Amino acid sequence: MLVCNVSLRPKGHIVAADLAETAAAADLPGTGNIVFATLIDDPASATETVDAFVGVIMEELANGDDVLDAIVSNIAIAESATASDTQDATVVAAPATWNPADKGTANTILSNGNLTYGAGGSPTTNDGCRSTVGKTTGKLYFELTYSGGQAHLGITTAAATFNSIFSSGSNSFMVTYGGSLFFNGSSLGISIAAPAAGNVMCFAIDLINSRGWIRNTSGNWNNSGTANPATNTGGIDISALFPSNAAFAMVASNTATNPIVTANFGATSFAQTVPSGFVAFGS
Repeated sequence: MLVCNVSLRPKGHIVAADLAETAAAADLPGTGNIVFATLIDDPASATETVDAFVGVIMEELANGDDVLDAIVSNIAIAESATASDTQDATVVAAPATWNPADKGTANTILSNGNLTYGAGGSPTTNDGCRSTVGKTTGKLYFELTYSGGQAHLGITTAAATFNSIFSSGSNSFMVTYGGSLFFNGSSLGISIAAPAAGNVMCFAIDLINSRGWIRNTSGNWNNSGTANPATNTGGIDISALFPSNAAFAMVASNTATNPIVTANFGATSFAQTVPSGFVAFGS
């Protein structure tokens, strides 16, 4: 005899038991507004997609295939100091000297680190030399020490020839080997003690007020008891040339006697007192 197990529950009766679905590979993502507390991307799946996400920030696990396209930030990036940070170099200007590339003739001989000028054993026309630096501003001081011979000393422009400087004092503010002061080719009618061996010729050049002073060692500036570079009194007006032209220290010679002139542009202590407010020409 056939016995059947027949449920006595009426049609449409609600089953109270939980409904469990077996996982299936064919499941597709749902649609609509889906909110997850945390969303983690599975790096093992190459086919998964996320259509939309609303809620907590999504974090993706590290993946060897991930490529970072760009980061946009409005925060300044500051580098912290590290023990390996070091200064690479400090640029220091070379001290001024006589310029071996700006000599009147090849006969001119420079020695003592290009600080001592000599016209050689056979002095010729147009012997001379300019400093390596030319200045267009500042209150400047330098000293030229005589060791013998004959030469004109002072400042000049870059274009002046040493022959014209020696013959007429053109384009220069200078003292001649006889002690006369000249400016731009004209005698100023002022004489100081003529340079002699061992004398220190002092030059104060004010390119701010276009004034100049010269003296022999500790004598009076411009042979005046009242002239004073520190107070801008008694200076020679050099505005016709300077500072519209750069001022170069210079020596010019043109005699049969070989002059020896050693410059101090500030690399060592000066022999005489520097006027207040003035600095070394080579600084």
